[in-house]
Amino acid sequence: MPSHSDRVIPGSFSFKNEIAQTSKHLSDYLRIFWKRKWLVSFVIVAVLSIVAIKIYSAKPLYEANCKILIEKEQKRVMPVDEVYQVNWEGVYLSTQYKIMTSKKFATLVYDKLHLKDMMSIDAFILSYRIEPVRDTSMSSIIVKDTDPERASLIANTIASVFIEQNLERKLEAVRYAVKWLSGKLKGMQNKINKAEKNLASYVKENNIISLPKTDLSEDQSVSFSYYSKEKVNLEEELSKLEKRYKEKHPKIIRVKQELAAISEKLNQEIVQITDLRQKQIQYRVLKREVDVNQELFNTLLNRIKETNLLEGLKTNNISIVDPAEPPSSPAWPIKTRIFLKAFFLSLLLSSGLVSLLEYFDNTFKNDEDVEKTCGFPVLGHIPLASVIKKRMNSRDVALASFYFPNSNFAESYRYVRTAISLSAVDKQYPVLLVTSTYPKEGKTTEAMNLGITMASTGEKVLLIDADMRRPSFQHVIPYKVPKTGLSSYLTGNSAPESVIFETEIPNLSILHCGTVPPNPSEVLGSQKMRSLIEWARTRFQRIIIDSPPVMAVADALVLSSMVDGVIYTIKANRTSKKPATTCLQRLVESHAKVLGVILNQITPKGSGYYYQYNYKYYYNYRDANQSKNARNKSFQNEELVSLQGK
Repeated sequence: MPSHSDRVIPGSFSFKNEIAQTSKHLSDYLRIFWKRKWLVSFVIVAVLSIVAIKIYSAKPLYEANCKILIEKEQKRVMPVDEVYQVNWEGVYLSTQYKIMTSKKFATLVYDKLHLKDMMSIDAFILSYRIEPVRDTSMSSIIVKDTDPERASLIANTIASVFIEQNLERKLEAVRYAVKWLSGKLKGMQNKINKAEKNLASYVKENNIISLPKTDLSEDQSVSFSYYSKEKVNLEEELSKLEKRYKEKHPKIIRVKQELAAISEKLNQEIVQITDLRQKQIQYRVLKREVDVNQELFNTLLNRIKETNLLEGLKTNNISIVDPAEPPSSPAWPIKTRIFLKAFFLSLLLSSGLVSLLEYFDNTFKNDEDVEKTCGFPVLGHIPLASVIKKRMNSRDVALASFYFPNSNFAESYRYVRTAISLSAVDKQYPVLLVTSTYPKEGKTTEAMNLGITMASTGEKVLLIDADMRRPSFQHVIPYKVPKTGLSSYLTGNSAPESVIFETEIPNLSILHCGTVPPNPSEVLGSQKMRSLIEWARTRFQRIIIDSPPVMAVADALVLSSMVDGVIYTIKANRTSKKPATTCLQRLVESHAKVLGVILNQITPKGSGYYYQYNYKYYYNYRDANQSKNARNKSFQNEELVSLQGK
């Protein structure tokens, strides 16, 4: 253990040590929840109660299921290439679901079933849903209603109305197609008539009876070749004659005349061939227009016949596979499932509240909090007063170590006594000061019980009530309090022996506060107080001083310089860390020898109970009568008042 002279509490040590506290174990969280078990229980009970009221006051809902088959539609009236086909399962089914949940469609079913007096149209739309049946082309129409018969009726009606509407839409499409095709057919007939009229006019104007079936080049090849050959022969003959005769020679004149006649015929043949080709091209254009229009006309005529046939068949790609039956049991509420969800929700909510409270809870809860935040060891743990009273069936907590020496409560003070002895292996601390941060943290009860415990070992113990602001010893010892006391000695001429009284508790003497002086700090800091302590050292083996809280006044700081050691009291789950560390820092700065901290008013089995003492307050009385007689003998049957909170 480090010496007190080496112990330093820097101004930021509280914050620095808070970082180390962020690592928690499961047992820490369990203790936190156990500490706030009433809050957790309240939240769970409240949530479950609200859910129970809601469930048992609500009308049960029945769920009816009608399965329908939605097959792929047949080809439309006009053929469409596959590249234009949409994703049937994705788009087509989604479209059908949207139709069935649309307000227009819902109104048809709503009016057909005369549901106006039972629910609004919006409520009706919310009462059913459409879901696909996995890995099939079927879909489920699911209806929830407070009446099982009505639920099945609505589901089946939705299916039948949807089938009727789907068929009506298809027939409407067929009728529209027939009308459209008829219009197109009429227009096509007009085109055919016009094309045939143009062809006939052309034939008549050009005196065309019929065009040869063979190619024009083949038809004119004989005459054209003949004239061409004759022209070549005549040109050769003329060339020979011009070499022999003069230009006016009759033979040359004859050949030239024949050559001119042949050339004329050849030119006429060329003109005739060209004209015939042009007529053939124009004829074929007009004839092709007639043929194409006739082909389109025949196609449209066939489509009209097919469409009329579809209208007569009235085919539908939607059908009912499994009609809805009235459900025998409600689908909601499923009480077990709802209560389980509510329970887990309440746990989550309570966990959040507990975590929030714990986050803002800046109090000391266990040894780890004290040691990491303050830097001082924990000398011991004292149970909560209310628990002690309940278990003891007595209010005498301040003197419990005397009344019930075999109790675990007395054992806790023996543990503190041992811890003090172990902390002073190389040096004794006969004069001890017991103080705290604020009033009502249990320092007086600790001083009294610690004195009783030390006196039980045979040491002569003097208890001094130095709390001149709120003296407490007169409330603990029920006999008549003497008028003289510590203040009488410090402000007057009384001898020390005259103001000290021995109690019926062996080896235990008490020095009461006496009359409260107007200037306690000056009185306690006087040389006479030092002299009193030095005088007491020669006559008592242990002097325990109960001082005022450090935060309230400077009295404790004044007294801390006169004693051998200071025992600091911290009230578990109540004392805030910052004020306590501030007070401890003041003590250290005043050169006080702080031995350690007593963690007071610990709740047994509580969240903040760091070490594994399980205070089961069984009381092994040596003898009930012995305990009663000891009490009567010491204090004439007068009741004692517990001052653990003082």
